[in-house]
Amino acid sequence: MIDMLRFDTLRVAFTQAQQPALDDFSLVIPAGAKTMIIGETGSGKSVLLLALLRLLPASASVSGQIWFEGKDLQSIPDEELRRLRGATFSYIPQSSGSSLNPLLTVGFQVGETLIEKHGYSRRSALAESMRLLEQFELDRRVATCYPHQLSGGMRQRALIAMGMAVSPRLLLADEPTKGLDGRLVDDISACFCRFRQQIMLVVSHDLDFTEQVGNFVSVLYAGQQIEYGCKADFFTQPLHPYSQALLAARPRAGLKSLLGFAPPQSQRQTGCRFRERCLFRREQCEVMPDLFETRGRKVRCWLYAD
Repeated sequence: MIDMLRFDTLRVAFTQAQQPALDDFSLVIPAGAKTMIIGETGSGKSVLLLALLRLLPASASVSGQIWFEGKDLQSIPDEELRRLRGATFSYIPQSSGSSLNPLLTVGFQVGETLIEKHGYSRRSALAESMRLLEQFELDRRVATCYPHQLSGGMRQRALIAMGMAVSPRLLLADEPTKGLDGRLVDDISACFCRFRQQIMLVVSHDLDFTEQVGNFVSVLYAGQQIEYGCKADFFTQPLHPYSQALLAARPRAGLKSLLGFAPPQSQRQTGCRFRERCLFRREQCEVMPDLFETRGRKVRCWLYAD
C-alpha cells in the first residue's frame, strides 16, 4: 500500500506558551488505514487535526510537514486547501454545541457540502441528508429541525452524518462518540467500520471504540507521541508504562487508577514527561528518550533502548 498521509517531525507552538503543544510528531498512514489517536486532555490530539486542516489561530507556529497524496498541506495555496476541505477530506469536530449553525436546519447543514462541492440540488441534498440521518438512527424529521431542538447526542450524530456525507478519502474525527450511550457507540462504530475506502485519523478517549474501529493506535502524552503500533498488539501487550496504565484503568481490567496528572504545558520539564507518575522511573529518565523501534512498533521509553 502507498502512504496516503504522512507527518514529518510536526511541531506546534503557541506564542503565549513556553513549551510546544505538539512536539516532534511523525507518523505514516497507508491507504485504507484507520489510525486512532488516544491520550489525556491537553496531550495535543485536537491540535494535530487542526494543524492538518490549517485551522489553528494566528498565534500558532507550525513547523514540519504534513503530506497527503503527495501534497505538502503546509505549503499549498489557501484556495487549493479550501477545495480539498469538504470534498476530499472531512472533519467531524468535537463540540456539537458550537459546531452547528443555530440559524440553519440540520438537514441543510448535513447536505450543504453536497450542494457546494458536488452540485446537488437543494431537494436531492435534503433527500440524501435524511438518508444519512436515518443511518445514524435519527428520524427523517430531524432534517427540518434546528440544532437547539436536538439533544447533545442527536447533534453529535448529525455532525457525524455531515462528515460522512461526501464519502471523503480522508476522514478526521475529534471525539465522535462523545456524549453517546453504549448502544449508540456500537452503532457509530459499525458505521465507521463500513467505510473501508477512506483513511481515518480519529481522536478518541473511548478505548472500546478505539478497539472496535482502529487498525493502528498512536498514544500522545504531554504533547509527544509515546507509542505507536497495530491495534491488536496495543490492546494485548502495551509497551509504554502509560499505555499499560490506560488499559488497566478500563472497567474490564478493574478500574486501576493512575496517580497524578499529566504536566501542564507551562510546566513540562526536560527528560521523560511521564517519569513523575511512572513506577519504573530511574535516573536515566532525566534525559528525554528517543522513539525507539521494537517488535515492529515504536515506543518512547528507556526500558526499550536495547
